[in-house]
Amino acid sequence: MNIEPIEEDYRFATKVEVEAYEKDELCEKPHIPGHHFSQLMDQIAGFCNVRTEASHAVVITTGGTGIWIANSMFDYEYENELFLYLEDKNVNLKTEFALKSLSNVANYVKGSTEVSVQDIALADILILACREGLSDWLGYVAGEPKLLRLPKIVYDPAGLIENNYPSFKGKYFMGSDVWIGK
Repeated sequence: MNIEPIEEDYRFATKVEVEAYEKDELCEKPHIPGHHFSQLMDQIAGFCNVRTEASHAVVITTGGTGIWIANSMFDYEYENELFLYLEDKNVNLKTEFALKSLSNVANYVKGSTEVSVQDIALADILILACREGLSDWLGYVAGEPKLLRLPKIVYDPAGLIENNYPSFKGKYFMGSDVWIGK
């Protein structure tokens, strides 16, 4: 799979363009419009840059977005480790090959509705960037004390956290759809 630098391809992708992606494109491309995707990546970078050791991230997303997040997490002093939980219909053989080739992807699971106890124990951040089922995942996190305590970066275009999850402490970054907090 030939992956171009993210700044070249997706930073300016509009919501209309992203919504027009075919299923196979979502296996390789981020499902988040460029401006919000850039803000999501900036928040991940901010978290990684202040660390004095490697991060262990549980990431729940699509195949394409997972590839881009994993690729972005190589650019830091410490090698970060990712436990990816991918929406099953947005993963194909190219996606799997790309993920297997990345040394920082410790594990990836397709189509799961919960995070393994082992991954929760190792994690120090939770990144939620779902295309579908965000409400279900937020409900799961709210009921899982070990996940609830983690710092979180969430792509939340519908404002679900603000309206439905008062136990989540944080804010939307600069009026965007990216929520950061605990």
